[in-house]
Amino acid sequence: MNRNEKILRHIKKDGLGIEIGPSHNPIAPKKQGFNVDIIDYMSRDELIQRYANHPVNIDNIEEVDFVWQGESYAKLTGKSKHYDWIISSHSIEHTPDLIGFLNDCDAILKEDGVLSLAIPDKRYCFDHYRPITGLSKVIDNHFKKSTIHSPGNVAEFFLNMVSNNGTTAWNEDINGSYKFIHSKEQAVKFMNSVVNENAYYDVHAWCFVPHSFRLMIHDLFSLDLIALQEVDFYPTYGCEFYITLGKKGKGSDRSRIEMLEMIETEINIDREKPLKSELVQVKLEKQQTEANLQAELARSRADQESLKTEFASKLEETEAQWQSKVAEKNAELEQVRNQLQTQLEQTQNELGQTQNQLGQTQNELGQTQNQLGQTQNELGQTQNQLGQTQNQLGQTQNQLGQTQAELASSQNQLQQSQEMIQAMETSKFWKLRTQWFKIKKAFGLAID
Repeated sequence: MNRNEKILRHIKKDGLGIEIGPSHNPIAPKKQGFNVDIIDYMSRDELIQRYANHPVNIDNIEEVDFVWQGESYAKLTGKSKHYDWIISSHSIEHTPDLIGFLNDCDAILKEDGVLSLAIPDKRYCFDHYRPITGLSKVIDNHFKKSTIHSPGNVAEFFLNMVSNNGTTAWNEDINGSYKFIHSKEQAVKFMNSVVNENAYYDVHAWCFVPHSFRLMIHDLFSLDLIALQEVDFYPTYGCEFYITLGKKGKGSDRSRIEMLEMIETEINIDREKPLKSELVQVKLEKQQTEANLQAELARSRADQESLKTEFASKLEETEAQWQSKVAEKNAELEQVRNQLQTQLEQTQNELGQTQNQLGQTQNELGQTQNQLGQTQNELGQTQNQLGQTQNQLGQTQNQLGQTQAELASSQNQLQQSQEMIQAMETSKFWKLRTQWFKIKKAFGLAID
């Protein structure tokens, strides 16, 4: 397995994660499809400016989502128990409060979340001559709530920082000459700056070999100072080793005595290297092989447990989904049955109403037919009356014709009488008669 495969072994690519301080070399970059937020102590523009004159690819610098200024990660991100994973490569050794760092990470991780660490092995980097960090200092710094490195830490760092054949990181096969990088005057200057100005220097606060860190995690958990335990471990390759922590971790597969003995062996590897002793080489190879086998066995057991847990989880999830779907289908069927029952009742009601309306219509039709019969009878009577009236009209017309003929005859007679009266009025006799009546009237005589 290569470096990234070891670091990403327990990382869910489709989960939401955090990468702390990736700088110009992210392990889980966004452009490769990782759903990741970036925490760094500078913005992307500031990082680009810082590394502009360094032999690195500044295009790899990710957009920084959260610029850290010393606050807790929960406060910085505004999230709690939110992330599936955190990656921190060569960051934990810089933090002034190692316990605080681990608990900060735990605070934003889900219950089954993991913290994947790549940590420099002090034997193969510029910390080569510095002592291994002990438990007491880690605990003391936590309870002092340290936010900057102590004057003593800064002095030790700058006094003992070395290069090997001109490089500040190497592997176990490099045998060269060591040289100090900083002068005593620089160490004094930086130390006094911390004392007088409370200055912060980005130095290594902690120095580890693989099993000293494994023991540190074991002891901090045992003392109830952290809730994270070892999930997986890979021994040193190049200048670093790899460890994954989580609340679901089972812890180291070695006892405290075995880890302490392994620390002695790891330290002696570098001391005994110039002796080129075959016995030492065999012993070291045996111990390294044993460590590798133990780590592989632990990983196999962890994988087995993980598969069991995953299978059980999937089974529960599938059963829950199936039950949920059955419940949904039953609810849908019940809803459809209710709808059909309602529609059936409505249809039956409508059918009853239609039958009632049909009965009413049939009654109305019978009444209409009766009325039609009566109307037809009345029409027949009316037609008979009309015939009688027409006959009467004919008779009346005949009578009218007779009457008109009689009237014409009467008019002729009247005309003749008028002509006779007119003739009589114009005659001398009529005139003498008229005068005679006037005389009789004048003398009061009766007129015959």
